[in-house]
Amino acid sequence: MYSNDIGKISSRTTRKKLIEISSTRGEALEKRINAINLLSVKKEVDPGSFFGKVLRDKKEDIVVKNNLVLKLGHRLKSVRTLENFLGKEYGKIDRSILQVLAYRGDAKSAEKITAYLNDNKGSSPEIRKAQFARMLISYRLNDNKATLPKSKPGAFENFRGIDSEVIKRQKLSSSKATEIINELDDAYKLVPLAVEKAQKLDCQGKTLTILLNKALVSNTFDFKKNGIVASITQDDYCPGGHFIKYHVLINKAGRSGDHWVHIINPNGQVLMEGPAIKRKDDFSFQVKALKRAGSTPVLFDATFDLNTTEINVKEARSGIGLRKSSVIQLSSRYKD
Repeated sequence: MYSNDIGKISSRTTRKKLIEISSTRGEALEKRINAINLLSVKKEVDPGSFFGKVLRDKKEDIVVKNNLVLKLGHRLKSVRTLENFLGKEYGKIDRSILQVLAYRGDAKSAEKITAYLNDNKGSSPEIRKAQFARMLISYRLNDNKATLPKSKPGAFENFRGIDSEVIKRQKLSSSKATEIINELDDAYKLVPLAVEKAQKLDCQGKTLTILLNKALVSNTFDFKKNGIVASITQDDYCPGGHFIKYHVLINKAGRSGDHWVHIINPNGQVLMEGPAIKRKDDFSFQVKALKRAGSTPVLFDATFDLNTTEINVKEARSGIGLRKSSVIQLSSRYKD
């Protein structure tokens, strides 16, 4: 039985053999990629023994390097191994390294990324990825050193000229929440997630789940610092199919009690945001979808009760149908 026809590698292949295939340049590219993929789902794999060898090899295929970093970078015992290759002659893998550091980097990683940004100016994909990584590390470490900015008022979607439907909600049992958390890729877990107080959302046929930060549920979350309050998962209706679709970030916005909420995808794109305020007994927030190609309006207005640790939703709705602002406009050179 093969886990993938490409490369013809059995899912029962030993870790030792998979490591050998992954790190041997003479093997077929498809086979090596498949070996890396299989290694990524095996437990207790430490790629440190061959990671540096593959990345240092100037003749090595860039596809192999990128897959190695993205699939196994989070398994390294030390992120220093990744940092050592950031911004060197291996620049083509910088985005992949920065993606992993965003989720696994520490304070020293943040310093390394800051130096990288100081040495590289402009708005290239690598620079944008470095900014994302530095920001996400800041929110994970609650150090307030890098904060996502607010979008301008005109950047938000609205429901003018388009119908909407209510986003249906229901509480999720702790056993079901545990099942979902166990299915999530460890590489994209930013904070410990609580099995309590989870909520299921039904949004235009998509099944989403809000999983709260354990610190929020235990009333130990520090609202004076930037932080990550929740992850939102989606079910793709396949075995083990739950994955993290969004992260919910908050930051102090100036005056006492004022905050701002950003909802981003795992690659750092901001999809929704809005104001929030922290009072003695609750944390109220309202987020709206940002305009982008193919976007539709979304409004989520709710209060998190700090005493009961319950989310009380005032309004949750999503736009349905299409309108001009939601249509992707193609340049004339792409039209028939």
